[in-house]
Amino acid sequence: MKQLLNGPVPFSAFDAWNRLVKLVDTASTNTVQQNIFDARMFLVNRQSFAGGTLSETRHCYFTSDWQSVEERIGTSPDSATPEQQQVWGQRYVDDIVLRDRDTTGGGTLDERLHGLQDSNWNTVAVIDTIGSVSERYSYSAYGTPVFLTASFAPLARSGLVWDFLYSGHRTISSDICLFDARNRILHPTTGFWLRRDPIGYWADSSNLYEYVSSSPLDSYDPFGLEEHTKGARPSTSDKHTKPRSGRPTTKQRQKPNWIKKQPRKRKGGCDRGFLKIFFLVSCEAACAVDFDDCVDSAEETHEFQLGGARNSEDITLANRVLYLSLAECGVVYTACGLACLVPVGLPGTE
Repeated sequence: MKQLLNGPVPFSAFDAWNRLVKLVDTASTNTVQQNIFDARMFLVNRQSFAGGTLSETRHCYFTSDWQSVEERIGTSPDSATPEQQQVWGQRYVDDIVLRDRDTTGGGTLDERLHGLQDSNWNTVAVIDTIGSVSERYSYSAYGTPVFLTASFAPLARSGLVWDFLYSGHRTISSDICLFDARNRILHPTTGFWLRRDPIGYWADSSNLYEYVSSSPLDSYDPFGLEEHTKGARPSTSDKHTKPRSGRPTTKQRQKPNWIKKQPRKRKGGCDRGFLKIFFLVSCEAACAVDFDDCVDSAEETHEFQLGGARNSEDITLANRVLYLSLAECGVVYTACGLACLVPVGLPGTE
């Protein structure tokens, strides 16, 4: 990888969907890379530039689980031959088993390497077909890689162009160390995502750019949306899920004892103004509890839908359902509050 590996972030351009579409070298103002995404948010075309001139067009192909399985180099994907192919394991979405690569440009995949990963799915070494170590890798807490020979001597860059590194994420190119975690891009030097959390502050964090709650040594995030801990490995069926913390469930939420389901009868001699204020406060509090219950129900439904999600389309649908449910909760809460104000403003009778 070039010096940009540990240097400053090149100028980044994002489209209306917060997708990284362009990188520009701030020193020379030359374009470094341009990316093209499909409607699924998959990065299907990468154009690399040298000195501001287009040098390579790479076409990428994925499984429905967003795993890269083949890349072709050429102007047209139909006429281009495969430059590399990947095989993935069943243990995890970024469980890299092997990579075949064309090292000569002759159209033959003549090199096969197997990836070895640690408990956080960081690639720590690659071996050849007879089990000999070809390269080793070490990382900072947030993923800045250090390249090593088989005997642990330092290297300036990977001689094997192995791009599946920190947490199994792939660098967006062989020259720039920004990790593609599918929905977001991770910059390892700063330890932050390059775009905000798509669900905003519903992620129970005040920092919309924070990576795995600032706990990278025992957590990882395969999709840029949900963090996982070492002890709970997500399978292909539950890799999108994570139990939400910090917000009690509906069963844990109890209404205050002084809020009654049935209205209490007024007794003679009570001050009317005091009763109006008490009624308004009690009704508003009841509305707030109902609103919290509505939000809890929407979040629980969202988690259930994510648990059964099989691809990015299912995730998008689940998120849309969540947003609509939350909007409905807001409408119900507003209507409840208006209902509280009406009886308070009416003249009462003894």
